[in-house]
Amino acid sequence: MHGVMKGTRTYDCIKQLRISDEGNQLYADIVFNPDKKGWFKRLFSSTQKTSPAFFEGIICDDKDFDYKAGRNSNFEKLESQGKLKTLCKFEGEWTSHLMINDEVVWQYVKLTPPNIWYVNNPLPSD
Repeated sequence: MHGVMKGTRTYDCIKQLRISDEGNQLYADIVFNPDKKGWFKRLFSSTQKTSPAFFEGIICDDKDFDYKAGRNSNFEKLESQGKLKTLCKFEGEWTSHLMINDEVVWQYVKLTPPNIWYVNNPLPSD
C-alpha cells in the first residue's frame, strides 16, 4: 500500500496466486507485478519493465509448476519432454486489457456503456 501518510492511497498486488481445480486436474498460476523490485534493488537499477498493474500467468495440468520461478523458461521445451501440458498463457493489465494466447479478449477502450432507458413517470424514490 502506498500513500498512507501523504499522497494518493494506492494498493499494488505483488504476490503470486494459485488456483486449483482438482476435479478437472487444472491449475492456474498468476503473478501480479512480476518485475517489481525491492527498495534496495531500485537504488542501483533502472525502472521496472512493466507497469504495476501488469499480471501474467498460465493454466496447466501440473500443480507443482511454479510460474514465477519458470516464467522466462521455454514452455515448448517442457511440453515436448512431456513434463508440462499448457492449456493457455495469459497476460494483461488491470487498467487496459487481457490477452489469452496472444489474442486480445478484453480491452478497456472498446467497452461501450449500457443503454439508459428513461421512464416518463418515475417513482419518487427514483
